[in-house]
Amino acid sequence: MRRRLAPWLVLLAVIGLVAALDGLPSAHVLLLPGETRGVGQMITVENEAGRPGGFLMTTLATRPASWGQVLLSWVHPGLEARRVDDLVGADRTMEEYYRLNRVLMQESQALAITAAWRYLGQPVTLSGDGVLVVGAGRWEGAPLQAGDVVLALNDRPLQLAGELSGYLAAMPPGSTVQLAVRRREERLVLPLVIPATGTGRRLDTATLGLTARGPRRITVDAGGVAGPSAGLTFALAIIDRLSASGDLSLGGRVAATGVLDEEGRVLPVGGVRHKAVAAERAGARYFLVPAANVPEAARGARNLRILPVNTIQEAVDRLRALSPP
Repeated sequence: MRRRLAPWLVLLAVIGLVAALDGLPSAHVLLLPGETRGVGQMITVENEAGRPGGFLMTTLATRPASWGQVLLSWVHPGLEARRVDDLVGADRTMEEYYRLNRVLMQESQALAITAAWRYLGQPVTLSGDGVLVVGAGRWEGAPLQAGDVVLALNDRPLQLAGELSGYLAAMPPGSTVQLAVRRREERLVLPLVIPATGTGRRLDTATLGLTARGPRRITVDAGGVAGPSAGLTFALAIIDRLSASGDLSLGGRVAATGVLDEEGRVLPVGGVRHKAVAAERAGARYFLVPAANVPEAARGARNLRILPVNTIQEAVDRLRALSPP
């Protein structure tokens, strides 16, 4: 007859193993709820001072994880450990990763300004300093590396990421284009073969030094926060400031996260479960998230109402439906 270990002995063994491994460093980081801030003070419109409060911007915190914490994350629903290479990218240094996220934050601010002016029916122009390659995406055999800056295609100068994607989408399958690229201190010309339609034509890119100019000058200063996921929050705050439709932030009770593109679409982001926890701790009652992130957000929310959105228009419509008449 086989003897079964008592549950408390198994628990003691697990606790002992976690304690033994707790001081042993790993190649992982813990993902944790970060700081939540009102973005009103970050936004200046035509020399007009920022306003306290407003929409809440959620952030994700990370810290090095020991092997004990990695083991604990397998059984603890509130902990999440990720390999550093999975988070940063195997072909990037930490310095390149931080630089990339600073670029993405600047891009998110310009796209938020663009989305806000376009929502309000006003003209806006975009300009940039070249196309930063974030990753090869689904492009088969791309000779590009994360951190490359594409300056021209077939001797045609490029300013915006959208220009590069538009030109590549129009090229016939099997053709080859020449990309002028800056890779760290080198200048290269790299051939890029256009794959067959449907087999993958996406490069993950961002625009270096992206700026947006509309009828009035708008600036966003997020301090030391980096990354693209606050784009939706900034756009909503700018629309709230420029329109006379009441307080869309419902008295500072609305948090939001989501990447915006040039067309005002809201794209998925990472770490939404932890951002939901941070939003709820900060007193938010509503959390606007990309529709694709709803299941993950629900895992972190207890009394927080999750509002899925696909576009900036849909986000404003949802908030107006919640606003008192």
